[in-house]
Amino acid sequence: MKYSGSALIEILYPTLVAFVISIFIYFNYDRYCFNYIKLIDTSINIFSTLLGFLIAVITIIEFIDNMYIRELKKNDNYNLLLTYLKKAILGCIYSLMIGAIYFFLFPTLNWNFQRLLNSIVVLIITYSLLASFRFIKIFLRIAFQ
Repeated sequence: MKYSGSALIEILYPTLVAFVISIFIYFNYDRYCFNYIKLIDTSINIFSTLLGFLIAVITIIEFIDNMYIRELKKNDNYNLLLTYLKKAILGCIYSLMIGAIYFFLFPTLNWNFQRLLNSIVVLIITYSLLASFRFIKIFLRIAFQ
């Protein structure tokens, strides 16, 4: 399936932005004092709530019957929308898992591995937020058409 330039950007931007930010964090780890524990605490709260919302959306999206959804189903873009939803849900689950693992694993690692783990945490959290935002933006546009 061929995508236009804006569609390709929409597909790739969560991954690209997350990688750029995490690489920046990895190479500038010493310059900035950042509270990763607070980030993990906040992300666990946000992603557990967001996961519940996205799971509820799965049922809602099947019952929305408007012109926009019918057009999406005809053009096979409905599958892309469901793919965005799956990626948002998996991102939330990965963020919750990395948050739980972080508290147990981080104190046992040496400095280089702590730096790498912090970058991975930022990568997963950033990707999850952007993937969820992407889906919610599209879903709200469909729901209120």
